[in-house]
Amino acid sequence: MTYSLKVIDIRRESHDSKTLVFKQPGLRKIKYRAGQFLIIILSIAGRRYRRAYSLSSSPTLNHNLCITIKRIPGGVISNYLFDNCKKGDVIEVMGPMGEFVYDFENPATDIFLWGAGSGITPLFSILNEVLVRNHNTRIYLFYGNTSFENSIFIKELIELQKNNSDRLILKLFFSQEKMQKNSDFNFGRITKESIADFFTVNQFKLESGIHFICGPSEMKAMITDTLSLLQVKKQNILTEDFGLVVSEKELENIVDSNVTLLMNNNLTTVHVRKGKSILDAFLDLNYYLPYSCQTGSCNTCKAVLRSGRAEMMGINERADLKVGEILLCCSFPLSDQIEIKI
Repeated sequence: MTYSLKVIDIRRESHDSKTLVFKQPGLRKIKYRAGQFLIIILSIAGRRYRRAYSLSSSPTLNHNLCITIKRIPGGVISNYLFDNCKKGDVIEVMGPMGEFVYDFENPATDIFLWGAGSGITPLFSILNEVLVRNHNTRIYLFYGNTSFENSIFIKELIELQKNNSDRLILKLFFSQEKMQKNSDFNFGRITKESIADFFTVNQFKLESGIHFICGPSEMKAMITDTLSLLQVKKQNILTEDFGLVVSEKELENIVDSNVTLLMNNNLTTVHVRKGKSILDAFLDLNYYLPYSCQTGSCNTCKAVLRSGRAEMMGINERADLKVGEILLCCSFPLSDQIEIKI
């Protein structure tokens, strides 16, 4: 379902991040869960783009909808929104979507939120929602940034901790900040050593806690691996992914390919260069294909591989796909001729 949302406020969060505040639709209000995201749909220079942005607002506390964007070097959507979006603009969105959410029907005693940079966005939504709805749950936020000044929501978080000192514990890490004596902050990044030390000192029962991780891919992998070594159950670790991360090693067997698409009884052939996903190759030439998240999180771009070989990369196994089905956003050719059907 798509909505047309009016921008009613824009708040500067740091030198390279802003929060866009949308007015809720009058007739069909958007119902969402803390931690979910919206798909922003924009037409720029003749091409239609879709990008996922987490909701930073809380469904219980906030009447309006908020997303927080950070300028990314070379990022088409983030730079366009940062430089051009203004109050009164109407933006098309899709959603809400995502499974990076807290289960309020089965509340945990302890919640651990792990974030860096703009990864704080869905964590901020979850944190506020848990504070207002689960009064017996303790929240531990581990939040890494370069400096205090460049930290999104930092003042709000410190204020929340003052008002909820018995339930909210902040562990702030700054990699480029000059630290003062007796400071409550930590110098450097979140590391496997700092994680292990924290749980050793505090002697937590790790099996009872739920962990939410959002931030750079390297950080997410490090924290996930460290928690696994500490015997945290896999089902208690949730990560949020907005970008498809494919390594050079994974692309070693990928080849240039001519991909023929059968859709609505029409045949279209596009040359897909090595390193491009099948979806991106079609979008680059302004062919319309159904898609939304572009991270392998939904089934919108699902297709059937009729001939040739392709491999899905950068995502976990998807048990909901049948034999021969692939997601075009994360599929790369393994043969020089491929035929697919939507």
